[in-house]
Amino acid sequence: MLLELAAACRRGERARLSYRGWEGKATVRDVDPYRLVHTGRRWYFVARDVTRGQSRAFRADRADRLQLIGQPVDLSDPPDPALLVSRSVATGPYQVCATIRLPVPMDRALRLIPSTIGSHRAEGPGVTIVDVGGPDADGLARYLLGLATPLRVLSPESVRQALLRRTRELFEENTPGFPRQSDPAWERPPAEPHAADQDDTA
Repeated sequence: MLLELAAACRRGERARLSYRGWEGKATVRDVDPYRLVHTGRRWYFVARDVTRGQSRAFRADRADRLQLIGQPVDLSDPPDPALLVSRSVATGPYQVCATIRLPVPMDRALRLIPSTIGSHRAEGPGVTIVDVGGPDADGLARYLLGLATPLRVLSPESVRQALLRRTRELFEENTPGFPRQSDPAWERPPAEPHAADQDDTA
């Protein structure tokens, strides 16, 4: 199948692709073949999905059949195939995608978050922006905390709040004298009312 995909990229002819998604669902779609990209683990078939009008990265091992249909491709604005695959691998199957800023150069960012997990782009000589996906906001927050490095969550707000909550819980658990949530008898003391909320009538 890989040879057929490569040949389709060279011919510049629209094709009908039979494909199985990550959940196993079979689909048939018309595509404009563009490039094959190898990530070191898998081959990806980059093509424009005609119906959706956008470029996609398809796993080559999930392609069941490719049939040329005799029409020229429409690739007037082709994507960077390697970047498209990187972003697809990082965020494609996940429910939540976060964008973070790491105050480190690209080479160090790639050691912290491999290209098989995140999509990277430089923002100046010592800053890297990374897109990374996860099952939910809390799961992403746990992963980011595990990096043990300074970072800023740019979006979404749900991941930022989950990270703040996890950080606060970790701080409280490790602060001497602070009531710990792991203690079965722990109860958070009632918050003092804010001055603006108090009744100022006599």
